[in-house]
Amino acid sequence: KRMEEDKAIVQNWLDQEPHAAMVMPASGTVGFLKYKAGVKSEELAKELLKTSGVFFVPGSCFDCEYHLRLTLTSDPEIEQKGLSLLSEYLASHQKR
Repeated sequence: KRMEEDKAIVQNWLDQEPHAAMVMPASGTVGFLKYKAGVKSEELAKELLKTSGVFFVPGSCFDCEYHLRLTLTSDPEIEQKGLSLLSEYLASHQKR
């Protein structure tokens, strides 16, 4: 049940987030979130963790640069807050 709730939260976020995309996994608890920003995934993950406490595994760990590994079993409130902070980060790192 938690995974389905998280999938719905992530899908709602994706529907409104122009700087990210993800193919929702049909089964399993992990997805790879593709993001649009001029920042490599390890730098993004480290900076986001340092500035806001949000943790993502960088896609570069899986030879999948400009992606973040997203676990679909988080507490719904925490999931929403983390995605909101990621949106703020992505919006602030767009090329002008």
